Amino acid sequence: MNERIPISTIDVSVIIPTRNRVDSLLRVLQSLIIQTYPFNKYEILVIDNGSSDNTMERVCTFSRTNENVRYFLEETPGLHNGRHRGAQEARGSILAYIDDDVLIPEKWVEAVYESFSNSRIGVVTGNVLPLYEVPPPEWLNIFWDDCRYGKVLGWLSLLDFGNKAIEIDSNYVFG
Repeated sequence: MNERIPISTIDVSVIIPTRNRVDSLLRVLQSLIIQTYPFNKYEILVIDNGSSDNTMERVCTFSRTNENVRYFLEETPGLHNGRHRGAQEARGSILAYIDDDVLIPEKWVEAVYESFSNSRIGVVTGNVLPLYEVPPPEWLNIFWDDCRYGKVLGWLSLLDFGNKAIEIDSNYVFG
């Protein structure tokens, strides 16, 4: 299951550390397999950080019909251990780290790849906006701050810098 796509063809490795959140993880995986970027030019690495739910079984079942999805168990606890394991297993020249509870727009992998075509670029981020399960309380709006790029809610690591590619200060790269 871990050697399907030849190494030389992989441009982007999307690395997703996870622990006991298989339902949200599967939503992320669904959003990643419908990318506009060629399916055989990117890989998706799920780094299971010791889940006690059925993460391994469900990801392995998912990967049977999606050959660019690879599963790894990292037993040493901690998000950074999961990220480091992902870097060790990655075959792409670009490492793209995401959380297990996000939804990815269909041109996301393509945008990541294109961003790194500029050799001055060392790190890339995008808007980080919540998908609320219930409407947020109105008072939450007072915590948003305006900055020269758009809006930021630092307490929750949220960014809304609009839809155009812009160069930003690295202090706004969360994660």
